[in-house]
Amino acid sequence: MKVFACSACGHALFFENVQCNGCGRRLAYVPDRAVVSPLEAAEAQAVAARPDPLASVFVALAPVAGGERYRLCKNAVDHGACNWAVPVGDDTPFCRACRLNEIIPNLSSPHALEGWLRIERAKRRLVYTLLELGLKVESRREHPSGGLRFAFKEDTGGAKVMTGHDEGLITLNLAEADTPFREKLREQMGEAYRTLLGHFRHEIGHYYWDRLIAGSERLGVRPDVAPDASKGRLSELKVTTRNLHFHDFDDLLKGWVPLTVALNSLNRSMGLADVYPFVLSERAIRKLRFVHDVIENVAAG
Repeated sequence: MKVFACSACGHALFFENVQCNGCGRRLAYVPDRAVVSPLEAAEAQAVAARPDPLASVFVALAPVAGGERYRLCKNAVDHGACNWAVPVGDDTPFCRACRLNEIIPNLSSPHALEGWLRIERAKRRLVYTLLELGLKVESRREHPSGGLRFAFKEDTGGAKVMTGHDEGLITLNLAEADTPFREKLREQMGEAYRTLLGHFRHEIGHYYWDRLIAGSERLGVRPDVAPDASKGRLSELKVTTRNLHFHDFDDLLKGWVPLTVALNSLNRSMGLADVYPFVLSERAIRKLRFVHDVIENVAAG
């Protein structure tokens, strides 16, 4: 789990954000720098010769980005389905996550488009995690014999699409992006974490088993048992914590915002909805401060 901040205004950001709620700047994830950065328009290169949206060039403002030039992923420009940036010198219009797609649904259908947007959001979180772990994420173009690719399909007629992995190809049934459908199966099968991200994580495990473990010496886990493990008693376990008292509203706010960002990031990493899906505007903060002061005064007599 990683928490980002806008380098322009310091506002807390999530990995999925496309606009900063603090300064309003357009944001993009820069995978080669592992940062979510505000973008600043740079001089478009050869716009007259290439009159297409991908000619727009930006500079990532994050200090670690070093002023390199980027353009938005083609799926961001065409469908609003991505928030990743691509180096200007890259020879493909798609970002590192989107170039892994082999088959996508028919986007002329609003239902299919909506489902695909949800799938892409979960897939980007997966690819981001893999990159953070230092694992190789290679497309079939980069690694013909072992590259990773995705196929997102719909049931047609009597043919049912099965979610699974086969020699680097991860297939996902578009129906899994439909919340009522997925929730029904989740309850029927007792799978508390049946989410789009959960599907991707399960199938990517098969992929990396083939890449990293199959045929190698890493074929088993044999945990050592502590000699005195049977002597442990639960009654001896204790959990202690520092007792915090937030009588000052500003101290409360300083603690609350990072806490909610961390909780939401944890839920997002599991493919779940935000625990606290709110942004505290200045007006909301003033109201909360008023309520806090009233209650504190009453409690103090």
